[in-house]
Amino acid sequence: MSACYRSVTGAFQHFVHKLQLRWRKTQRRNLIQFASAVMATRGLPVRRAARASKGPVVAVRYTERRFRRFLGNDRLDLDGGLRALLAFLLPRLGDLAFIPVVFDWTWVSRTHAVLWAQIPYQGRSFPLLASVHPDPEYHATAPELALLERVHAAWPVEAPRPLFLADGGFPKPQLLAWLQEHHWHFLIRGRYDQVVTTRDGERVDPLGVAVGDERYWTEVNVFAPQRRRTRQTVNVVIAGRRLRRRHRSEDSHWLLITDLPEALLPQATRLYAHRMQPEQTHRDCKRGHFVSGFALDHLQRLRRDRLERALFCVSLCYAFLVFLAEAERQTRAWFRSRHWGLSLITFALDLLHAGQVEAVQAIKRALVCVTLEPLWLQSGDS
Repeated sequence: MSACYRSVTGAFQHFVHKLQLRWRKTQRRNLIQFASAVMATRGLPVRRAARASKGPVVAVRYTERRFRRFLGNDRLDLDGGLRALLAFLLPRLGDLAFIPVVFDWTWVSRTHAVLWAQIPYQGRSFPLLASVHPDPEYHATAPELALLERVHAAWPVEAPRPLFLADGGFPKPQLLAWLQEHHWHFLIRGRYDQVVTTRDGERVDPLGVAVGDERYWTEVNVFAPQRRRTRQTVNVVIAGRRLRRRHRSEDSHWLLITDLPEALLPQATRLYAHRMQPEQTHRDCKRGHFVSGFALDHLQRLRRDRLERALFCVSLCYAFLVFLAEAERQTRAWFRSRHWGLSLITFALDLLHAGQVEAVQAIKRALVCVTLEPLWLQSGDS
């Protein structure tokens, strides 16, 4: 058992206690040991986590079996865990008008994809809940609606309204109708084959907006492709942007569909840009441990339900690591000023592995003193 694992276990145990997770005592103990081993090894593979907790001894096979039984336990209440995570996290974001929640797909193998709900934060995100689907169809809305229902049921009543952020794969009639019915704000990038018309019947051409300009329309009609009878009345923002690639730049137009009030429409493009922060979380999780990832791409053979529970453990690990990194805000600012470019997660993992901070004392200080500073508040909108 490494010193890093012992240090992480004590700190993460205090974090789980503060979450007030209403799981059985044995389930909480297995969660603490598995998640601590994941952070100690920077990897999700179960056998590697078992070696981190016990070391290379004969008895490690019993720990591996216990971890697999823990991940395969269908009585593990992930929705209850999400309620505890949201009740702990959302008050620390402050009194806001809305909180962005990004929904996005990411592939973990050629046959399995993960639909993940996340709150963007400081270039990374707070992962909330994930569902794993074998070979999902691009136009299928059932998995997205099912995950929306679970997040909506766990969202605290007194919390700010969620803002649904998503890319061009999500502006579907059923999805927009669900969001309007359940009073979620939404900001979704539309597709070029969608038809937008004003109240006077005039068609809006996204390509008619010059690069660098933005135009706003309120209470316009958006028609679904191939289904001209299906429409929603929404606000629309069209922005002409020049995107920089590695060796070139190209012009692009964002067609953003939203229900945000007219006063917030000038901020829509900046808010939508935060949709890319969870992409960095996806990249971190999928990479191998040699580049500070969690080796999610190596779990192609893990059973679907076990993978979903392992991803919820990752969600709790990310919340723990963000708070640990924010407890050392001045040190991280020094690294950033020297152009080291460490992300929150990499910085926190390096702190744990270097042993330069007392993890238990650091997380106790963070949970009492740290105020979260989301990037979407930088311009003063709340």
